[in-house]
Amino acid sequence: MKRTVGQSIWIRALGVVALLFAITGAAQAETTVERGDVLFVSVVGLPEVERNARVDADGRISLPFIGTVDVAGTQLGDIRESIKQTLISNKILLNPSVLVEVAVYRPIYVGGAVARSGAVSFEPGLTVRHALISAGGRIRSAESGAVNPGRVIELVSRRRATIYSLDQVDSEIARLQALLAEDPAEKPPEADLTPVDRALLDDLERTRDAEVAHAETALDLVETEREVLRQQAELQLSEQDVQQAEVERMRDLVARGLVPAPQLSDLQRESSRLSRDILDNHAYSARAAQTTADILYRTESSLAAARVADREAYRSALGRREALRAELEILTGHLSEVRSSTDTSEVPEGQIVIYRRTGDTTEELSASPDTELAPGDIVELRSFVLPRG
Repeated sequence: MKRTVGQSIWIRALGVVALLFAITGAAQAETTVERGDVLFVSVVGLPEVERNARVDADGRISLPFIGTVDVAGTQLGDIRESIKQTLISNKILLNPSVLVEVAVYRPIYVGGAVARSGAVSFEPGLTVRHALISAGGRIRSAESGAVNPGRVIELVSRRRATIYSLDQVDSEIARLQALLAEDPAEKPPEADLTPVDRALLDDLERTRDAEVAHAETALDLVETEREVLRQQAELQLSEQDVQQAEVERMRDLVARGLVPAPQLSDLQRESSRLSRDILDNHAYSARAAQTTADILYRTESSLAAARVADREAYRSALGRREALRAELEILTGHLSEVRSSTDTSEVPEGQIVIYRRTGDTTEELSASPDTELAPGDIVELRSFVLPRG
């Protein structure tokens, strides 16, 4: 019976799978952290450490149990290793599993001959063209029909929000697939889940494991009670046989006048009490069997109800994902129209300059509309090409 209950639960995933970013573009090989980035840090077994930590002006982040960590100019893998070694050297954890990823990149800045200078949020794969569109495109004459900056802001914001919502729904779907998977091999990769959904999945699996463990413990206790009742019944039946023989012997002695009749009456009353005890034992055994059936039913019903709810949520999430994909396709089409109207593809070579800071060095790069940007880049759209001496 207990194996039947255990087969109804999902096997918890063991270990922590480190997230590997496969992001295209110049900024996405092995991410180098700089001031202004916000890092998500998590250590398995130390929930107090989990947080979004902004890299301060000194290039550091501060974490419980660890203290300050110099991260500016350092790659994510090196930061993970530094935190891991600190935990080991401080004897906090023997073999810590550390996750460090960029939660929010430092923004890029667009200036020059654009409709709206200022900061633009960085997203992996962001190009100069996207940045110029976010900045309202090139400054154009009234006759050329300039794009309404407010329209551009609305489209870019809605598209960004839709992409975020789609990522959240994809993570929710992956979590529900993990809960519904009959075989651990069918579970989606843990990298498909956001940190929130990973934590939620872990909590749900722990709750269901605890529910089943409680049911199994209750079944063990009831089975022990039933075994005691079975042994007691055997003893009572054996005693009844002996007592019945004693009653028959006493009845013969009374009939021959060798013993007084009250002694036979006392023995018969004792036999009646033993019979009642046997009947009580049967009643207790029946109640114990009913308790076993009730525990199994309640546990199976609870697991089945949770599974039905997960399937309904899964179906709903699939529908929301399709709706978001359609919305994203429409927004992308509108942005494509706006992009073509801003004439960023017609910007002459040499008019787009990227200032990229690496450590203490700032590099000036000539760029095209399709050049991919890195976090912290400064993009200048020049109104004319400066003559060179």
